[in-house]
Amino acid sequence: MLTVRDLSVQFALGGGKLVRAVDGVSFSVAKGETLGIVGESGCGKSTTGRALLRLLPITGGTVTFDGQDVQSLRGPELLAFRRRVQMVFQDPYASLSPRLSVGQLVSEPLEIHGIEGDKKARVEALLKSVGLPEGIASRYPHAFSGGQRQRIGIARALALNPELIILDEPVSALDISVRAQVVNLLMDLQQERGIAYIFIGHDLALIRHIAHRVAVMYLGRIVELGTAEAIYTNPRHPYTRSLLASAPLPDPTKRRESAPLEGDPPSPLNIPSGCRFRTRCPFAQPLCAEKDPALDPETGAACHFARELPVWSS
Repeated sequence: MLTVRDLSVQFALGGGKLVRAVDGVSFSVAKGETLGIVGESGCGKSTTGRALLRLLPITGGTVTFDGQDVQSLRGPELLAFRRRVQMVFQDPYASLSPRLSVGQLVSEPLEIHGIEGDKKARVEALLKSVGLPEGIASRYPHAFSGGQRQRIGIARALALNPELIILDEPVSALDISVRAQVVNLLMDLQQERGIAYIFIGHDLALIRHIAHRVAVMYLGRIVELGTAEAIYTNPRHPYTRSLLASAPLPDPTKRRESAPLEGDPPSPLNIPSGCRFRTRCPFAQPLCAEKDPALDPETGAACHFARELPVWSS
């Protein structure tokens, strides 16, 4: 359904400085599939998601959706593309206008895209489909909890029956008990409607629960890409191993053998030569400073020594 090749997004700063927020990212998403994108804050996850919808300008590379070059779309063609691909934003408080009622918020996409029919009935059906009670269409966002607001945002994204939804950390602002409810809702909707998701997040346990495949990002690059099962049971990149080692274990009596991630990532204004992770990598060698590793098709990891690393122990 979606194919991304060498996607780059750059931002110019004063003094001729350039931030390479996304730098040569490639992946694909099939119909009905969930691709999870994980990584530390500032790694380019959200920028990637917004660039796919052309909410941010693409500097280089190609984004192809159902055979169409997304960058070449203009006017009605771009509007038609955005009808098929929707987004749910991270902050359910900031992404809903306080001046519009719930009914107006959910029906707004129908108005923009000129959808005919009984909009009131359609809004009620959408609100019901995301587990919200009847009779709330006339109320305003301030009257709802964070979890309810995010459900309203999901209902709005579903209004046009999209084939792909980009979910930008959709539960990070919610209480942990509410997160599970929203994630289960998303999985149920995927089963019912066959929607594909790009799920952007930093909660590794949650991503494992919802994603079929996972892309691990570091400093604007994908450093490992594979099935969720492979990523979580046999990670081949040192960064992925460090991320997993940093995640808390449900059993406090257990200890991980692998070292958790330490230190902060380098500034995107001063990206290290060669492998970007080498300044924090426990396995770094002189080659890592000289040559930037590509994704190995066999291991799925962008690491010179992915095939030689010690056996992973969680």
